[in-house]
Amino acid sequence: MGDKDGYKIITHQEMRGLTASDPTFCIWFKKDAAKTRHICDIRISYTADDRKNLKNKNYEMLPQCLSKFGLGYANVWILWTSCQILRLTNSDRIEKELKDYRDMLAKSPNDSILFNMVQEAERRLRDIHLREEEQGKDIPGDDLVYTKKFLALSKAELYKMKSTFKSINFDQKGRISVDDFVMFLREPLTMSPFVKQIFALSSQTNTVPILDAGSTLKAIAIFCMLGCSEMLKCIFAWYDIKGFGYIENREFLDLLGIFHPKHRDDRVVRSLKNADLPVDGTMSFGKFEDYNRKYPHLFYPAFRVQEKMRDKFMGLHWWKRKLAKYEEVRKQVQEHDKREEERENRERRQRYEVSKDLMKQGTDFFDVKKKGRRKRRARKVGCE
Repeated sequence: MGDKDGYKIITHQEMRGLTASDPTFCIWFKKDAAKTRHICDIRISYTADDRKNLKNKNYEMLPQCLSKFGLGYANVWILWTSCQILRLTNSDRIEKELKDYRDMLAKSPNDSILFNMVQEAERRLRDIHLREEEQGKDIPGDDLVYTKKFLALSKAELYKMKSTFKSINFDQKGRISVDDFVMFLREPLTMSPFVKQIFALSSQTNTVPILDAGSTLKAIAIFCMLGCSEMLKCIFAWYDIKGFGYIENREFLDLLGIFHPKHRDDRVVRSLKNADLPVDGTMSFGKFEDYNRKYPHLFYPAFRVQEKMRDKFMGLHWWKRKLAKYEEVRKQVQEHDKREEERENRERRQRYEVSKDLMKQGTDFFDVKKKGRRKRRARKVGCE
């Protein structure tokens, strides 16, 4: 039946029936290059603990129990992944385009073409948000898989990082505490709140009392790839939880108290005396960056932790090569984005001119597009 529709069958020796009358577990699959997602792993759960563990790793359970097919009481779980790179810049670009249209419409509120272009941009933005949300589900739930893909690690490199983790004094279950990791880095325990925040960046929750190999290596991968500006944003966001763009002066002083415990660093005391803290009691990120330029030693402990992480896991030269390669790719992406933005600006102007010409002829360009979308939806529903 399935082979007629282009499906192929997969079986496993241990899932075959012992006799001809016994059921055999088979999987039928078909490759589709047009799909943005594909299955990268399949697991079977037998107990409640199995189900909980797979759910935490982002697996999706198929609705029917295998007992309905004459097999044991078990469930099939699949892990989706994406064959495309998630590009959040797509929505950023459309948001910028929408803002430009709205600004133009504010100057010419009676321009029906601009009004339609605003509506069209809003629709495109909703569609791309839905696609990005769907692609976000494809991020691997397994932290080790995520780390391997994020850093493009070979098996040997991943094994080396896991071996370094095992060298830390951990309990019999292969887990460590934040304090264990701080001592491994030979940092004072006063830095534990900051290190805990590093691990919270890569965690789905802010509670990270115990760390396993996966969560530890994932946090290291993310934190060690941060540049100077990204590091400052990370530190600032520690207190700017809601993203308002400012923190209070007392929070700034609390942060320095963690980085420089009292009576241990006279340079901090001198810097604070010379610093002109905002009189309104709040500090913007711009002011935060100014302090780093004027007094670089204030935030030096954060960069020291990062350097120690790099040195302990894979070595400074390895990270230098990795960051250089990343910078090269980043520049290529920026150049590509710049070309795309220029192309979209040209297309935007062309759409406006075409709409104008069609309006003169008594035809609405956006009505034509809406009718086309309705026809495509109707055909899709008919096929289903």
